[in-house]
Amino acid sequence: MASSSKLTCCLVFLIQVTQLLAEADLSLSDDDMGDYLAAILDGPATSRAIDRHSHSQHLDALQSAFLGADDSLPLDEHSHQLIQQLQAETDLDAEYEDFQKGQAQRLEDRINALDKKSFPVRPSTDAQPSQRGPRGRVPEPLAMKDVHDEMDDWCCICNDDAALECLGCDGDKFCHRCFYETHQSETADFGFDRHQRKAYTPAALHQ
Repeated sequence: MASSSKLTCCLVFLIQVTQLLAEADLSLSDDDMGDYLAAILDGPATSRAIDRHSHSQHLDALQSAFLGADDSLPLDEHSHQLIQQLQAETDLDAEYEDFQKGQAQRLEDRINALDKKSFPVRPSTDAQPSQRGPRGRVPEPLAMKDVHDEMDDWCCICNDDAALECLGCDGDKFCHRCFYETHQSETADFGFDRHQRKAYTPAALHQ
């Protein structure tokens, strides 16, 4: 009587497992069912003799079906890729910070150079103002077109000496490297490669 009740419980359990496997697109073979029933009916000694590898395969199949599995990338390799990505981003931030510092330093050096070009005022040797009129012809005041700012000759990006003037950018001036990066490289904005350019000569060289 106990054996019949035990068999009934085993059949109900096998039916439930079969339904779960069917939903997971898996199945137990007739041999597997027979081995399982014989193991339960014959007692724990026979149960220990069941092929553990077969049970492990079914458990792995159930786990893959219900939990999903992605073995395309080992964990350690995936972690290594994340570390490399974070390192690359950190290096890029450091490089950009160094570029900004260098740009600020170049601008400061140019301003200091302009300050050094200022000429001291020579003190007058005459104790008394001259009673006579000005000697020679009074020079005419400079027109706005004659006033030149040295900063107008700099590249609008890196402040190096400009070599090109872009007609498509409202006359902005560029050095060769910056013009290539903004107009002809792969990172250039769309349509910038069609901008017309011409060589630029600083205004100071025309005087």
